[in-house]
Amino acid sequence: MRLTGVSIEIQERVENWAYWCVERTPRRSCRSIEGRWRNDSPHERPAIIVNPLDAVIIENVMVSGIHENDRLLLRAHYVYKPPVSEVRKEFGIRYGQYESEIARALRMVEDKLKCCK
Repeated sequence: MRLTGVSIEIQERVENWAYWCVERTPRRSCRSIEGRWRNDSPHERPAIIVNPLDAVIIENVMVSGIHENDRLLLRAHYVYKPPVSEVRKEFGIRYGQYESEIARALRMVEDKLKCCK
């Protein structure tokens, strides 16, 4: 989902941060050899390359720079990816306001990145 009013660069940086967060979480199932199997067919989607240095910068802003509710909202939307209705219910977001809340939180991250440069 591309949001209006937010630069594509910050959206891509936060998506990179989300992939980095997913890679860092320990796997809870299938620790056997079958769980590490990779299909090398040419029709497979290419692997996503994560920039860890940029992800750490975003993580520092997330931890110390923005309000906890906004941080948890962005983590739920980008990392855990539950259904939108569950996120709206958990954070008390009205119907139709979900995208604007995500955009507002992303603008806060962008502002913190600009002031910390």
